Order: sequence, then C-alpha cells, then structure tokens
Amino acid sequence: MNLLNVFKAADHAKRFAKGAGKGKYVQGFAGDLAKQFGKNLKSMEGESIAGRVLPDIILGGGLSAAFTPGDWQDRGIAALGGSLGGIAGGYGARGLTGVTGPAGIMMAEMGGGVAGDMVGQVVADQAIRARHGGTTPWEQDQVLYEQHLKNAAVDEFLQSNGLA
Repeated sequence: MNLLNVFKAADHAKRFAKGAGKGKYVQGFAGDLAKQFGKNLKSMEGESIAGRVLPDIILGGGLSAAFTPGDWQDRGIAALGGSLGGIAGGYGARGLTGVTGPAGIMMAEMGGGVAGDMVGQVVADQAIRARHGGTTPWEQDQVLYEQHLKNAAVDEFLQSNGLA
C-alpha cells in the first residue's frame, strides 16, 4: 500500500462521513452489502444443504435440548433456538465473508454457527422464561438449591449449638 492509496482512502472516508448524516452513503453501503451478500450466497449453489444444516441441528439443537431442564416443550424450544440460530449464523458468515476455499468455508460455517447458536439460545431462553412466568426451569432449580443450602446451614448451626 503506498501513500497515495492512504490519502485516497482518507478522502473517501471524509466524504462518507459528510454524507452519512443525510443517509446517502449509508443507503448505498447497505444496498451494496445486500448485493454482495446475495452474490456470496449464490456461490453456494450446488453444495450439499444437509452438510451445512445437519451439524447445526445435531450439535446446536441436540445439545441444547439435551442440557435443558424442563419438559419436552422447553427442550423443543431450546432445540429450535439452537438449530435455527446455528443455521442462520453459518449462512450469515458465509454470506458476509464470501469465502470459497475449504478451510475458509469450514471456519465461516463453524464460527457463524457457534455465534448464531449463542444468539438462538438467548432467544429460546427468553421464550422459556415467558412460558414459565419469568424464570427458566434451570433458574427455578437454582433457587431451590440455594434455599436447601441455606436451610442446611441453619440446621447445622442449630444442632451444633444444641438449639435443635
């Protein structure tokens, strides 16, 4: 990169900042980003959908369901959140980066899938909280466990001092 390119980049940044308040450059940037995203997703045509989606369903959704306490509905909500988040994250990372090599594809899919799974799990937790009146079953178990520990400590104190 030579010095002339640095000055050109600075000039473009200055013009972008001036027009950003008017929305002119922001709309253009968003439009360009959407076009590039679509172009990157078109490059995925011909690839196995199962190879991109099944790991997110099995790992993201399956593990979320397996480790979520509660009934089958809570587990289903967790599985759906983890699966959809992982799929959206994987596609989003591929669409934003436009990688084509096997290593780049794997990194984008894995990184985007994990990030999307985290977001999907947060959304699923909110749905489970709404279903149970503000807390998840795991949080309810934690409250009961803390109460049990508190009661055990009081009982031990009373017994050790001959008060019980």
